[in-house]
Amino acid sequence: LPLTTALRVRRPSVVKLLLSAKANPQACDPSVGKCPLLISLDSLHDAMSEITSAASPSSIVENILGQGGEVEDAQQAEVHSLLLISIAMMEKSWAFGLTQHAASNPAELTGGHDSLPMMLARCGLTAQCLEVLSVGTAAQSGAVTYTNKDGENLLHVAASAVDFRICDRAVELGANVITKDGNGHTAIMRARTSGSSFPTNHYLACHLALKASDLYAVVDAVEGAWLARLTPPYTSSTTPIVLAAVQLLVTKLTQKLEDALEKEDVSQLEESIELVKYSRIQGMPDEARAICSMSRLKLLRGVKTGNELELKQAVINAKQYNVSAVLSEEVAAAEAALKTVSEQKAVSGAIRNLEEALGSGDPRCLCHAVLKCRGCLPQGNRLLAKAASVLRDLITKMLEDGLSQNNVSMLDEALRLARRSSLSDPRIEALCRMVTSVMGHTPTYVLLRRLETAAKEDDPRVIFEALCDTVAVGLDRASPLFDRALERYHTVRESPRNWKVDFGRPYELQDAILNKVVITTEPKVKQFFQTLLDDTHKVAYTRDRRNERVPARLRLQDVVLVQNERSFAKYRRKRSDIREKVQGSEPGMKQFTGIKTARCWHGMLGADKEPLQAD
Repeated sequence: LPLTTALRVRRPSVVKLLLSAKANPQACDPSVGKCPLLISLDSLHDAMSEITSAASPSSIVENILGQGGEVEDAQQAEVHSLLLISIAMMEKSWAFGLTQHAASNPAELTGGHDSLPMMLARCGLTAQCLEVLSVGTAAQSGAVTYTNKDGENLLHVAASAVDFRICDRAVELGANVITKDGNGHTAIMRARTSGSSFPTNHYLACHLALKASDLYAVVDAVEGAWLARLTPPYTSSTTPIVLAAVQLLVTKLTQKLEDALEKEDVSQLEESIELVKYSRIQGMPDEARAICSMSRLKLLRGVKTGNELELKQAVINAKQYNVSAVLSEEVAAAEAALKTVSEQKAVSGAIRNLEEALGSGDPRCLCHAVLKCRGCLPQGNRLLAKAASVLRDLITKMLEDGLSQNNVSMLDEALRLARRSSLSDPRIEALCRMVTSVMGHTPTYVLLRRLETAAKEDDPRVIFEALCDTVAVGLDRASPLFDRALERYHTVRESPRNWKVDFGRPYELQDAILNKVVITTEPKVKQFFQTLLDDTHKVAYTRDRRNERVPARLRLQDVVLVQNERSFAKYRRKRSDIREKVQGSEPGMKQFTGIKTARCWHGMLGADKEPLQAD
């Protein structure tokens, strides 16, 4: 269309001439799928987005129109030209049925993009937007309920543009303040995060929260005002709208706490306490009573259900909220119940392991299960006695078969199981003495010979089992054979020589062991890491701080070396790959960027705190 072509080449005079010749600004151009009116508004919005300004779109429009034709800046001059074109098109559109256009389905006209009122709000044309919203009931309903492809409605757009008048009109027409857009943000969050018109955007958020009268909406608005330091103690001249939002928040939180205390509902109490802490308001009259009531109910429920996880959480919760002294009887009962439940769980696990070992018929598994169950099952337990009897028969059979077959490996295994199980059976002891006399050497010699063989092995499991057997009988760890086998184990496992090996746990659990060694006392270690913290700490706010001030400096508490063989092996391989890649390249150091810290938060309306020397 000629009107579209004139818009593309930015010819305001031609556009005005075509409009005077009764060109229809609402006629859809098939080449772009939009009418010239929406095309001009799109161009205006793009031009306004390029202007670097902290003002809202409506303020920019008012400022540029106030200067008339005396705009010197090139970007503002382009915006001024497009503003005149868009306003002229809006005026001419009423003669071509803009009323019917506004009452039509916006989705059919825009293809899922912004509707006409939304585009007017983005461009700061407040008066024109309000005029469109006043044409009729159908147009008003469609303007409020329509959402674009990003899930935004008119209220979201007006909140981002910090336009009080359009927001008020949208709420009057039935727009819901707590409706979320496609990104999960309400109009209050859109106003809070708007980059224009600070601090007016926070005043708008509080204004919308007062209209919504929803607790979560008020919390979001007050949190934003607190972040912007528009509430006490950061300012002594709080604006009435922010003060009204804070007062409404206190009222609603008090009511929620009272309702939760009256119902004695754990979930409601927990939610109320979290909201109080999230809102940063200190000194709530019922907060301490709610915390005590919630902790008591959790402890009683844990004792009643006998659930181990609930008991642990209830005890930890009471200690975290510092009510252990007040609820000493309930905490003691919960800890006693937790101990009983843990013992019952250990007994159940031991019985299950015994049953599985009996079913497998493996003497090694059965020996391990019997040794584990002796600490949690009474001596008169029938299943334990049966398992000990079966193990006794299996060891006896292994000794007899080894003697008859002259099988040294079987005899070594049988001697080791007999020594570990400590069954005190005369027949087994006699067979062990016979094995020693037949083999011509003592079991100690057998173990030393196994260590000598293990020092040449490539299988870490075989080496580990030989070392475990040596430790089990109390042989001297200072033996050269033991040292060679241990060194071979570290070599195969790719772990440092000075790392401690836990021989009290099975080989399958070695990769899961995390040995924590405090190395703060080693020379220069603490100084090095303190310097590292000082050089890399960045005073930057992160949301996980819950609005608490960022500490100016971090103080090192301890340096803990966490030893894990699997992680260390991966680290060594990765380090080798990196060294191969950087060979021959120029030396350099990567700059530390974006290193942030986290700490716990306290409250909102209490005394302001100095920068913290936090751990």
